[in-house]
Amino acid sequence: MHRPEFREAAIKQVIEAGRSIVAVARSLEMPGKSLANRAQRARHGQPPRHHPASS
Repeated sequence: MHRPEFREAAIKQVIEAGRSIVAVARSLEMPGKSLANRAQRARHGQPPRHHPASS
């Protein structure tokens, strides 16, 4: 699982820099669907969902 700062930086690359979700996800080695969901929530002003850390 990625740290919140890492995820926020990825979302900024999509929203502010205009990079595609596929390109950002691929370059950061993270699931594209996860990034797409987070970017959509950010665009709508919704807070990110928090998932409990697995042990």
